[in-house]
Amino acid sequence: MNLLIAVLISLDETNGDQCVWYLVNLLFDTTIGVLLCYLLVLILNELVKRNNWKILEKGLYYEEYKDKNGKTKTRLLYKMYFAQLCTWIVIVMIVNIT
Repeated sequence: MNLLIAVLISLDETNGDQCVWYLVNLLFDTTIGVLLCYLLVLILNELVKRNNWKILEKGLYYEEYKDKNGKTKTRLLYKMYFAQLCTWIVIVMIVNIT
């Protein structure tokens, strides 16, 4: 994404070369972009707590259960994992669009 933006901006010869714009975009993404992602995650976590959205509770990807022999096992909760993954992808997309 950073490289694409650098190429598009540098198409106009008065805007400098691609390397400079790539560096500017990369620095922005790794400083302001990470801060914005963090703030959006904090806001989302507060919404999850207030609305009791279990599917988006952070870190809950596994469920313990007992098999037929009584042994405790864990299984991946795909629905929760992918819901949280998709939420993260949306957050990153929002930050990259802004």
